[in-house]
Amino acid sequence: MDIEHKTPAEAMGGHAAPAPLPVIPPGTIAYEKTDVDTRSIVRVAIFLAVVIAGAAGIAFGVFRLLGERAERNDPPAPPLSRPAEGRLAPEPRLQTAPAADLAVLQEAERRALTGYGWADEAAGVARIPIEEAMALYVGQAARPSAAAAASPSPSPPAGHP
Repeated sequence: MDIEHKTPAEAMGGHAAPAPLPVIPPGTIAYEKTDVDTRSIVRVAIFLAVVIAGAAGIAFGVFRLLGERAERNDPPAPPLSRPAEGRLAPEPRLQTAPAADLAVLQEAERRALTGYGWADEAAGVARIPIEEAMALYVGQAARPSAAAAASPSPSPPAGHP
């Protein structure tokens, strides 16, 4: 009690004293039904859901309106930026699938290095696998050629000792 109110009735402001709490038997689960009003909570939840849905609808409409307004105010795209049907860009063009192009190139190079074929058929130049070409080169370098042994070494030019 405060200083201004001397009795409990004066401290309560003229209101009646609260009702005594009911006795809850031990072992039972109970709650005070007067503390929580479920109808009010459901009403507030429904109200909030309606307000949120309305705000989302208004925001969607505003964004759509602003998008259409921006499209109207944008200048048209220049003619060169629009793709023409059947027309290709001038060379060199960008690769659309660089990984696939690289795989095709590497396969062609591998076939050229490991297989037989013509390098220049008109000149009669053939292509052999690189391993076989290296073996032939080593075989020729290991034995002295008959032409090199038969020819004498060139004489030094005159005037040099």
